[in-house]
Amino acid sequence: MKLATITVISILGMMSAHSAPVESKKVPTIGNVDKRIGELRTSIEKTKTSLAKASQTSQEQLASFDTAIAAANGILAELAEDGALAKEVDKATAACEEKLKKLEEAARSNPKLEATLKRGSLTMRAELDTLYSKKTEMVKTQFDVMKKLKEFEQSKEAFALLSSIGELQEANAQLADVIKGITALGSSLDDFVLEKGKPNDEAKPSKN
Repeated sequence: MKLATITVISILGMMSAHSAPVESKKVPTIGNVDKRIGELRTSIEKTKTSLAKASQTSQEQLASFDTAIAAANGILAELAEDGALAKEVDKATAACEEKLKKLEEAARSNPKLEATLKRGSLTMRAELDTLYSKKTEMVKTQFDVMKKLKEFEQSKEAFALLSSIGELQEANAQLADVIKGITALGSSLDDFVLEKGKPNDEAKPSKN
């Protein structure tokens, strides 16, 4: 009985050993290398763009500032008291003032809907008052920002020189990404040879 028991246990042990999943080493593919190459190429192109900005002459920088100042002047002009947007606000308020008068007249001549129409009149009056207020706030804010823009324009040469610092900072950040990309590419190449810092089984010298 003891021999039979030992034999059964041995067979079960062998079956268990054969049925256990065998972990296989993850083998890298060239796709990993291609991915790192693509990422590195993207970082390189971004770095070139940043360096190109930092390489601009003072005249080129000033031209960029002049373009931005002109665009700011253009958009702020639309927001002035006599600008396009303010005129649209005036047009809308005038139309709604007429509608409000008709709504108030309808409330007086329609007893069944008087309460509803009066509430509507009060709501429209409140919305019109808000629109007037918002237009006033917009015009005041536009005026304040126009003053800042004129002061900015007067010192644009100095600000253009200061902007070079930001361009250098951006270039440094992009170049750091390039270095990371180089390192990542090297790691992908190492994956074909190394495993946890040790040679793969294929690279180990034979014991025989």
